[in-house]
Amino acid sequence: MREVTYNDILSFSGNFVALDISVRGTGWCRWLDGEFTFGVVALKEEDAVKRRFEFASFLKELCGKDSYDYIIVEDVIDSCNFKTAKILIQLNSIIDDLVFVGEVKAKEVIREDNKVWKKYLKQLVGYQSKILAGKDKAIIVTGK
Repeated sequence: MREVTYNDILSFSGNFVALDISVRGTGWCRWLDGEFTFGVVALKEEDAVKRRFEFASFLKELCGKDSYDYIIVEDVIDSCNFKTAKILIQLNSIIDDLVFVGEVKAKEVIREDNKVWKKYLKQLVGYQSKILAGKDKAIIVTGK
């Protein structure tokens, strides 16, 4: 038996784009016809309306004219303050609008709570913490 890689796992998924939207830098990855790419984009606009258009332009460029089985977005669940939450909610819904008007071709937009996908990543790599419940960022910082 050979080693299993993330490409082996992703090959069963169909084409997708995944977004971890943040005010300072949005992480993204794309599986398209057997090729995995990823990166981070930092938005420069401070004005709310201009920021949304900047993000929409990025999404259209990232997705191109290709068709996707789904687009996964980390859902907005919590924030350190109202201003940040407002920005994240505004950015989070842009992909829905682009799919609705046909500027991005995707069969489905899926929102996933970060605790769910982190749980599966931990299972995938065999990570077991002594802390059974707690704040994910605290676990990452302390390593416990």
